[in-house]
Amino acid sequence: MRQSFKTNHQALLHGDLHSGSIMVNERITKVIDYEFATYGPMGYDLGNFMGALQQSNELSFQKGRAYSLFVLAQLHRDSEEYDKALDEYNKVILIARALKLIQLEAAAYHSLSGMYRKKSNLEAALQYARKALLLSGRMGISYFEGQACMNMGMVYREIKDIKKAISYFVKARISLR
Repeated sequence: MRQSFKTNHQALLHGDLHSGSIMVNERITKVIDYEFATYGPMGYDLGNFMGALQQSNELSFQKGRAYSLFVLAQLHRDSEEYDKALDEYNKVILIARALKLIQLEAAAYHSLSGMYRKKSNLEAALQYARKALLLSGRMGISYFEGQACMNMGMVYREIKDIKKAISYFVKARISLR
């Protein structure tokens, strides 16, 4: 094989080799999905596979980092270390947005709204509650939308806009059924 690699620079290639193209059980290993098969440089499939594996590991690492930062932010918030919590939530939002983790981004905005409500910064609380509601609506999951409406209602209650508060509480009740 080594001699073949040294002398034959071209080979038949899979063309899109990644972990989803390899089927393994106790007895055999099969490579499937040959729609991109081609003839080309002998090491291409191996390089492509290693690159996809590295990218997958990096993505898993970044997702884990985002969720860990969220938990850390929650701990800072619960300990009333609001500046530290704000810093961690902002990191979560950046990573979640980059990785399209809409649910995590919405949860960070929801938590920020609650934190600012607790600090009596109702303008910031309303801003983050709106962002959480917008993302929750995009997810199409009624539970998250209901929670976001509940949050909006609580902010409006504290602003003393009772009409809007009731409107959001009613929307929350409908979503949370």
